[in-house]
Amino acid sequence: MSRALLLCLAMQCALAAPPDEAVDVALERRQQELAQRLGSFDWAREYPAVERAMTNIWRDQGWGEEADRFALELVRDVSRLPPWDLPGRFDVISAGVARRYGLSAEQKERFQRMVLRETALLLTRNAEVILRQTSESLQARGQGVPFAPEQIARWTKESEPLLADARDSFQRMLGELRQAFTEDQQRILDRDVASYEKRMAHLDRMRARWAEGRWSAEDWGLQDDAVQARAAAAAEKAAGSGGAAPPRGAGSDLAPAAAPLPPHAPAVPTRWYAHDPATWIAYRLHVQRRYALEAGQVTAAESIHEELLERARAYVEPRRSELDAVAAGDRATHAAYAPLRELFAELQVRLEALPTTTQRQNAER
Repeated sequence: MSRALLLCLAMQCALAAPPDEAVDVALERRQQELAQRLGSFDWAREYPAVERAMTNIWRDQGWGEEADRFALELVRDVSRLPPWDLPGRFDVISAGVARRYGLSAEQKERFQRMVLRETALLLTRNAEVILRQTSESLQARGQGVPFAPEQIARWTKESEPLLADARDSFQRMLGELRQAFTEDQQRILDRDVASYEKRMAHLDRMRARWAEGRWSAEDWGLQDDAVQARAAAAAEKAAGSGGAAPPRGAGSDLAPAAAPLPPHAPAVPTRWYAHDPATWIAYRLHVQRRYALEAGQVTAAESIHEELLERARAYVEPRRSELDAVAAGDRATHAAYAPLRELFAELQVRLEALPTTTQRQNAER
């Protein structure tokens, strides 16, 4: 999934720059093909998983410097739009880069032309693998099919020429940017390049493992993803019972049952408590109202809320007697309720990531 996002980012840069007619026709044809293959996919439900995966990766690798945070925020902003909305994604990136470096109108136009040229070269040689792997990835997500190590191994080997081309393209653009940038802009560029090289070094190490079939969900920040978790639970259960594990890369029907949670709050609560999942809906509604979330964001918020409730149920049901035995006044701090409080903290982080910068500013005002 994370690779699909990065591949789409490489493609989307082409459609806002002043085009060469032949190149523009070829790129528009690829965009139409991508939209035809993927346009029915519900990206509003998938975006929270993408955002959470990226956040997990940055956190787990300790990428917390200023340039690292800029890169993560840009990826988050871009990934709010579906991969087939190439012009929209380009607008987000173009605006982000212009703000980051304080680009003049001439510099911005030069940047766009350069990206157009390099993207056209990249697509000429790698369009088929980009379209195929993006399509396969989103199809699997749409069907609730977990990724499997052997699948990732195949994708890793197939994408080697694409990665080599992308790196050559990056180096060409980097040289041109340095020549066009002022000293102040170059200093920012140096920080961003150092951040980029750090991530690429990590990617190289991981790809060597993936090509050998040693991929894990944590590598893509999917350790708390519902689809991957069900596959892991099914494999663990099968191993424990001596039965056969379900086919790798296939779906599973072992999702926790939606049993009622302890009724510690009214059906429509007006306050939320970290230890009581029945009240978390009050927090979701608070975020929706505070930031005036749009329809797609509301759908994403509902999806996040439902996922965390499902995980809360999975924790509560086997321990219902133990949890009910804790006095109501002690539950906010009792160790038995700590996993529920952690889930609520995750809910807060993920919902707070949904609003745009403009929505945040409006809420503050």
